[in-house]
Amino acid sequence: MSTLIHDSALEALAYPFDTGRLEWAEGGQTLFLGARIGPSMVGRAPGRFVQWFKPSFDLVVQAGWIAEQEPAERFPLVLLLPPRQREHARALYVHAVDRLAP
Repeated sequence: MSTLIHDSALEALAYPFDTGRLEWAEGGQTLFLGARIGPSMVGRAPGRFVQWFKPSFDLVVQAGWIAEQEPAERFPLVLLLPPRQREHARALYVHAVDRLAP
């Protein structure tokens, strides 16, 4: 994957998993909202994702993740890379909490 670039936000999101402070959900039980793929995500078990930006969408699909429009079920692990637009980010925070399994 030579198209992977340095992504500070993605690296910060992956840090607790890289250091062993959090466990990655196995068996595709991860939902990643606003997903992007970078070096810090390589080798992790694929899950499902929501991404609205077509170039990022294509890279995440190439990495083996499954695209979701609006997942109905809840997940033990929900990741979110919020967009820069404040109102969209706020809505996604609510959506992420709503998709999190109890």
